[in-house]
Amino acid sequence: MAIISLAYTISNLAYGDERKNQTLNMKLRSHLIILVVAALLPVLIFAGVMIVLLGKEQEKAQKDNLLDVSRALSLAIDRELLASIRTLEALATSQHLDSGELSKFYQQAKRVLEAHRGWDNMLLVDLSGQQLINLRRPFGSPLPRSGAPELIRQVSETGQPAITNLFWGYLAQRHLLGVDVPVIRNGKVRYVLTASFSPGLLTKLLLQQRSSPDFASAAIDRNKIIIARTRNIEQFLGKPAGPLLAA
Repeated sequence: MAIISLAYTISNLAYGDERKNQTLNMKLRSHLIILVVAALLPVLIFAGVMIVLLGKEQEKAQKDNLLDVSRALSLAIDRELLASIRTLEALATSQHLDSGELSKFYQQAKRVLEAHRGWDNMLLVDLSGQQLINLRRPFGSPLPRSGAPELIRQVSETGQPAITNLFWGYLAQRHLLGVDVPVIRNGKVRYVLTASFSPGLLTKLLLQQRSSPDFASAAIDRNKIIIARTRNIEQFLGKPAGPLLAA
C-alpha cells in the first residue's frame, strides 16, 4: 500500500508539473501573439493608409487623363465643324445669290459639295423655311419646307452659324447632322445655307483620338441624344444617353 501511495503521489506531482508547463506555454504563446500583432499593427495601418492614398492618386490621374482626352476630342470636333462653317460662309458670299441666279448657284454649290469630304447634302432655305435648293433634287424640282424651322429662325434672328441636333433625313433615309450659316446682304439675313453630313464623321474623329481601346467615348447633341460613339454606334445612334453621360 505504501508503494502504491508513493506511486500515486509521484504521478500527481508529474501531472501537476505537466499542467503548469502547459499553462506556461499557453501564456508564452499568448504573449508572443500579442507581441507579433503589436509589431505588425502599425505596418498594417501604414499599408492600409498607403493603399487608400495610392488609390485616390490613381483615381485622380485617371480623371485627369479622361479630361485631357475629352478636351482633345472636343477640339477635334470643333475644328471639323469650324471648317464646315468657314466653307459655307465663303459660299454664302456668292455673287449668284446677289443677282438671284439660283440655277448658277446650284451648280456652284454642287461643285463645293463634291469637293468637301463627309458632306451629304446642301440646302438653300428662305426665312420662312421653304427650301429653294436641294442638291439631292434636280434644280427646279418641287421641294418641301425645312425640317428644322426653329434653327432657321435662330440663325435668321442671331445672324450667327448654328449646329443642328440629330435629325432624320427623309431623302437620304438616314440620320444626319447639319451646319447652318446665314446669307447676309445689306446687313440682313436673306437666306440660310445648310450642309448636312453623316454623324459617322464624328465617330471617325472619336476613333482617331481614342487613347485606349478600353475607353468608350461618345458625343451627344443638345437633346441628350447619342450622335457618335466609339463602340456599337449602330446600336446606340439616335438613342437617349444614359443618366450619367447626360449629366
